[in-house]
Amino acid sequence: VYQTNQNKQWYQRRVREKFKRHKCGHENAALDAAACFSSMVGEGNPEHYIIATQDTEFRKQLRDIPGIPLMYLSACTLFLESPSYKSRDQAEESFLRQDLLTDYEKETIKRLKGEQEEKTTVVRKRKRPKGPNPLSCKKKKSEEGAKKKKKKKKKKTAESPS
Repeated sequence: VYQTNQNKQWYQRRVREKFKRHKCGHENAALDAAACFSSMVGEGNPEHYIIATQDTEFRKQLRDIPGIPLMYLSACTLFLESPSYKSRDQAEESFLRQDLLTDYEKETIKRLKGEQEEKTTVVRKRKRPKGPNPLSCKKKKSEEGAKKKKKKKKKKTAESPS
């Protein structure tokens, strides 16, 4: 019995170390779960919480706040909702606001474009139409070939020596 309690305490300690517990700060005032979660999430979800709830109205309310991943259970299956339109719009805006290239990369691109324009263009040969496929054409009959007729060879019969 002592060994199992020790293992149990070890697993509990591991879980406490791995997962953080966040207190909502509403110990004195009683709030319903939806109000408590929405106050913890706040604007923009700075703590990066993932909300798992079965309440459809609460999920609709949370979809209006960008950056909140939502999970729910349906028929013993856990579903992670796709990002809401507001989350997608916010991600696209932040991507467009980023300066993707450094100053050095921009200068290098300008220099390479200038070098490319200086190079002379290669003159390519124009492709000419080709003749027909010789395998698909019939050979022309010559006059000599028409006059000549093949001679039939007679079969020789074997003569028995008598």
